[in-house]
Amino acid sequence: MDPLGPAKRQCPWRPCLAGLLLQLLVAVCLFSYQRVSQDGPVGSPRPGSTALESVTSAPSGSTGTMSTNGSRCQATSGSPAHPPLLILLWTWPFNHPVSLSRCSEMVPGAADCHLTANRSVYPRADGVIVHHRDVMYSPTTKLPPSPRPPGQRWVWLNMESPTNSWHLKAMDGHFNLTMS
Repeated sequence: MDPLGPAKRQCPWRPCLAGLLLQLLVAVCLFSYQRVSQDGPVGSPRPGSTALESVTSAPSGSTGTMSTNGSRCQATSGSPAHPPLLILLWTWPFNHPVSLSRCSEMVPGAADCHLTANRSVYPRADGVIVHHRDVMYSPTTKLPPSPRPPGQRWVWLNMESPTNSWHLKAMDGHFNLTMS
């Protein structure tokens, strides 16, 4: 007589329980992914919402107002609430200059920003883009000066494969964002 025989008969649902738990885990992952991908940017009106809901869901401290049809109203004061972002291109990628224009001209509907390669604006720039290939041979002398102004973000731009990107350890701790 098999001593495990009665125990096997007591738990015939055990394989089903494992399958159900696996399905539950997959469903939770799927629905949480779907929820995150459907959420828009913070403060953006949701599809099908009224103008009143859009105003009430706008981020606190925003100065813009919405009209009844949901379009943004023009400010009556002479200056905008926030000046456009100032982005400094510290090194031209591959030492190849191109013409720079406002962000709203390059991408219609984008927030406005001012792109420049003039290093004299470094102290007041909101962001500094540094192309890795142009500073990798001498990072201590070619990176922007330290200390960094408060609130300024440094963006590490790399368009090379990892095998062609040297001196990566010298870049540790300098950059807030990456771009490729």
